Amino acid sequence: MSIPLSPNSTYSVGVLWDFVGGQPIDVDIQAIAVDNRGVIVDCAYYNNLKALGKALVHSGDELDGRTDGVDEKVTLNLAKMPQNVPLIIIAVFCYTGGSLGQVKSGTVVVTDETSRAPVFQTVMNQYGKFRALIVGAFSRSYAGGFAFDALSDPCDGQHFMDVLPSLTQVVRRYIPSAAASGQNAVCAVNFQMQKGNVFDFGRNTQQIVCGLGWDTTFGQVDLDVSCVLMDKSGEVLETVFFGNLRSERRHSAVGAVVHTGDNLTGEGSGDDEQVILHMDQFGPPVYNIFFVINIYTRGVTFAQVANPYCRVVDA
Repeated sequence: MSIPLSPNSTYSVGVLWDFVGGQPIDVDIQAIAVDNRGVIVDCAYYNNLKALGKALVHSGDELDGRTDGVDEKVTLNLAKMPQNVPLIIIAVFCYTGGSLGQVKSGTVVVTDETSRAPVFQTVMNQYGKFRALIVGAFSRSYAGGFAFDALSDPCDGQHFMDVLPSLTQVVRRYIPSAAASGQNAVCAVNFQMQKGNVFDFGRNTQQIVCGLGWDTTFGQVDLDVSCVLMDKSGEVLETVFFGNLRSERRHSAVGAVVHTGDNLTGEGSGDDEQVILHMDQFGPPVYNIFFVINIYTRGVTFAQVANPYCRVVDA
């Protein structure tokens, strides 16, 4: 089903569900933006409420469906959509508490916010044991206008990072030249995070890299990145740092964490130091993993370090 849309209208996709005793179910709606290469370049979701320069706006997280009316929604301003973004994929996820089949009165509604007219509607509990549903896509035609295509593809995951293979298949329907498959094939999204923000890595993520970099404009300074592994009780299992470049304890496979070595000055381009996590090598005792950045040079604060940055990458 393909529904032509007014190019100057604003549309919303809302999700409604009820809390009826038992364990609350947290249903999340996410809008995934894809550019003309078939690459995911942004996403509006509970932890990134504004995407594509506010062309996509998320209403915020509703945890249990207790409120009346629309519990969460994403609003799309088609007039503000970047020209290099021809595709917005809409998906809903059961983040906690159960499957789509257990969502009481769960409904997804696409609405023309200008006329208040409903465009499309579907119920979630018909998808049984699945925890995710690719509802549909807003696609730009060759003439420049948008249409909404109902897809209703069920899959399994709690976040768009969990369902990248399914999203890849959708992308290829619209952009045949996009990468064929694979978790990293269509994802080049990054988020500027602030204190308290959370990002969900895909559950099949194999490797995570923490990169630290800085410049020598203000003089040579020695920054260090370390990785601290803790168990569920908060006891330190091991620390990987410039003096212990590879994890070796019994909690995990040898080399589950690797440090690339100490850069004493910040000279050179790119990351000056990295810590690499091999996620499939961690044993059950490892419950929390912390990245820590320290200034080893005495008498220097971060205000005196030129262009310091830290990035965490799904490698």
